Amino acid sequence: MNKTERQLNLVFLLLNTKRGLSRSQIQEQIADYRESTSQLSFERMFERDKEEIKALGFVLDTNLLDMASSDEFTYRIHRDSSFIKFDEFSMEEKLVLQMAVIYLQKRNMLDTSLNLKIEANFEYLPIEVEINNKINENFLVSVIRAIQESRQIFFDYMSGNANEGIESTRKVTPLHLMVKNGFYYLIGFSHDRKDYRVFRIDRILRFIDFGEIDEASYLIDKKDDLINLLESANPILTGSFQIIEKNKLDSTDFPGFNLIINGKDAQFSFRSSMTDSLTRYFALNLDCISDISPQALSSKLNQLLKSKFNEK
Repeated sequence: MNKTERQLNLVFLLLNTKRGLSRSQIQEQIADYRESTSQLSFERMFERDKEEIKALGFVLDTNLLDMASSDEFTYRIHRDSSFIKFDEFSMEEKLVLQMAVIYLQKRNMLDTSLNLKIEANFEYLPIEVEINNKINENFLVSVIRAIQESRQIFFDYMSGNANEGIESTRKVTPLHLMVKNGFYYLIGFSHDRKDYRVFRIDRILRFIDFGEIDEASYLIDKKDDLINLLESANPILTGSFQIIEKNKLDSTDFPGFNLIINGKDAQFSFRSSMTDSLTRYFALNLDCISDISPQALSSKLNQLLKSKFNEK
């Protein structure tokens, strides 16, 4: 068993104990510790591993086994303090994270600290990733590397559709990688356009080279900016519904959804990416609306209501 595997086993062991484990209990359950040539050898190995996993960011709780009569300690890892809460990530963020981990692992580029934490927390990540178009794995790795190093990249890009698109070479500082509706998108600063741009990864024809390190300050890390950039590629759709009881209707607009009421008729516009939020809005106002269009929204609402009914 190599050191990383032993430390990962130790992390799993200490994550899954509620009251903590003593040194003797830990030694019994991990092969390298159990097979140590001497007790002193085990103690030294355990101390090194304990300090290294603490240095990687894991919060280790240490408590006396018996407050009244013992000087032996128990150990456990405090999950809430040690991990990013992956269960609070959006599905798109989880998809990008998992794909990045897979590609970086293949090329031995994954930092040990991140590797341990990702593996220990893998229950929170989706198992399957569905991507609509085949992507160039090598380019994806290059993008991840460029984001980490704040480095510019050059690539050939096909804008527009495949039949009538225009091919051009782009110079971009990549800032974020996201998955939306089954497609990878690179969000970055285009030095040709002097502005932020969104590039669909499957339309990038070839990676040319890395450029210089870009030390400029970009505001794209703000979540609202990311949403706005992605929304700019989505068309604005329209729909309508009939109001049954106007006084009960929640007529508050929210980002990506605008409502206009004229008597019993309600007209609205929305971005396609806001469909889930809009469906929940309709579900909350179900007792005072009818005749929802377009049909896709009505179908999605029926699916939501059926799933909620089945849960009960």
